[in-house]
Amino acid sequence: VPVVINPVPSAAFSMPASACANQSIAVAYSGSATSQAVYTWDFGTGSIAMGTGGGPYSVVWPDPGTGSVTLKVSENGCESPTEAKNITVYAVPSSSAGSDAEACSGAPLALGISPDSGKTYSWSPAAGLDDPLSSKPTLSIVNTSNASESYTYMVTRSQNGCSSTDE
Repeated sequence: VPVVINPVPSAAFSMPASACANQSIAVAYSGSATSQAVYTWDFGTGSIAMGTGGGPYSVVWPDPGTGSVTLKVSENGCESPTEAKNITVYAVPSSSAGSDAEACSGAPLALGISPDSGKTYSWSPAAGLDDPLSSKPTLSIVNTSNASESYTYMVTRSQNGCSSTDE
């Protein structure tokens, strides 16, 4: 009597340990099953932006917190143990460069907002700023022309690898 013993597929997959809310992350199958296997994914509160079957998938979690992904694979009548992984989803900090402002040539002008602990700041361009890594730098520019000059400054506010910008 011929007997066929099929291997039990694995449900191994890879994904980052953390992401920013609304950031697309890659979830990639790395197990031993073929493309004919049945892949039962559960992305919890994550939304699939792209991907089918064994993937890879592009998944987005809309809210900060802990997300989870589980996978079970079936092939040739054999079923893998369920593989599960969690992802920490961080909030994207909001940025504010402050209100549009005017100043006289050479007069100091405060930009930005009060600092928020745990967040970093970076202003661009740095020209004319006393501290381009401050949440609220002071700008001082001398205008030597006879016409008004206009400048645009942009701040990037970051925390846990997530960032936003405002100008």
